[in-house]
Amino acid sequence: MDAVICAHINEVFLENLVRLVNEFSPVPLVLDHSAYLNASGLPESSRLNSVCGLAQHKNICAKLTFCVTGSEQAYPFTDTHGVIRRVISAYTPERCIGGVDFPCEPWLKKASYQEHLQMFTEELGLSANEKTAILSETPLELWFSS
Repeated sequence: MDAVICAHINEVFLENLVRLVNEFSPVPLVLDHSAYLNASGLPESSRLNSVCGLAQHKNICAKLTFCVTGSEQAYPFTDTHGVIRRVISAYTPERCIGGVDFPCEPWLKKASYQEHLQMFTEELGLSANEKTAILSETPLELWFSS
């Protein structure tokens, strides 16, 4: 099957997702918005622990598009930086995908497209290799390898 499944779900459906992942293990799956992680209840929220626990399934990638929507602060949304770093650590950069919620301006007034991108290029303190994996290599491999 030449398909990638994007799971646009929240925490209550993660258990169901595990059953599907086990049944269809060769199919790549993207956990969109990382199951809507946010800065509340940190550092040990049950949602964050659940999302990081899914990293054991090697066909799941985490899409890091929660850095703005999950924040209770203004740019540069530092309250989500630790959450993002923990997800990257659990999944590795090779299984994480950056995201900018394009076109974000019509419905997400907290950040511009440029600020979304700068989260990954400047604010998170990612290494050059991490940036390359998260912003280009992983998405290209996932969606355009075949």
